[in-house]
Amino acid sequence: MSVIARFYGPEAGKKHELGDKIKDSLDQLSELRPFPASVSSLLASLNDPQANAKTYANIIECDAALAVRLLRAANSPLYGVSNEVRSIEHAVTLLGVRSLKSLALSLAGASLFHTGSKAVQERQQVWKHSLGCATVARALARYTTMVPHDEAFLAGIFHDVGKLFLYDFAPQDYATISASDDLIEHERHLFDVTHEELGIRSASRWNLAEEIKVAIGYHHRSAEAPTHREYATVVSVANQLAYLGGVGSAPNAHAIIDDAELEFLGVPRDALPTILDESNHLFGHTQQICA
Repeated sequence: MSVIARFYGPEAGKKHELGDKIKDSLDQLSELRPFPASVSSLLASLNDPQANAKTYANIIECDAALAVRLLRAANSPLYGVSNEVRSIEHAVTLLGVRSLKSLALSLAGASLFHTGSKAVQERQQVWKHSLGCATVARALARYTTMVPHDEAFLAGIFHDVGKLFLYDFAPQDYATISASDDLIEHERHLFDVTHEELGIRSASRWNLAEEIKVAIGYHHRSAEAPTHREYATVVSVANQLAYLGGVGSAPNAHAIIDDAELEFLGVPRDALPTILDESNHLFGHTQQICA
């Protein structure tokens, strides 16, 4: 029996049991992968009013991988620095607290997609699309100015994180429906929970900002966002634009960019090719930073 048939067949009742199991695991933190200790320490210090650039640099320098990625980011076209950045403290000063926090979280988020023994190929596809969506969201945010571009990037990185838990619990079933145009409806019927809902639960456990949680939880229904609609809308448009333009995934001519969302953001449709060109240009740099 196919997965789709089970939505309405005699096995459909099992969806509640599976959905409850997934949600319970999130509540118990048994399926959540913690951020690296260095990132957790950095995030704590970024919220400490007594900390300064040297404090942040000392933490970052204790994690070679994080230090290399930070320097790579500071010297990339993403930040437009004219002179080479050679020290962590210099990079921290140039980036500022907000950008540093978003970058650290984005780099930590990357590790979530590269762990887990189930549906490895599918998880990598989710990661590459998430990176593409984040790149487009950043470019879109620069155009609309309604959302800080680093926070738009962070929201794009995490927008599909809920899919990882569905792949963990039901890899074959979820792979069957993952490319569906009605993904949210199919998730609801099969699991009694959606990747948006799982994403917002995990974001709450990670203490991500409310704006980022809204973007994760409403990127398929941005008009319903109770607050911070601009974050959900930027990610919604970036999600579809990344698919349409093949940024991080194969081009999908069926991806739809909603006129109402563009109007809300104040972005004319004829600006989309420029945003896509910028995104495609920067995607390779983004991959190098988050590798």
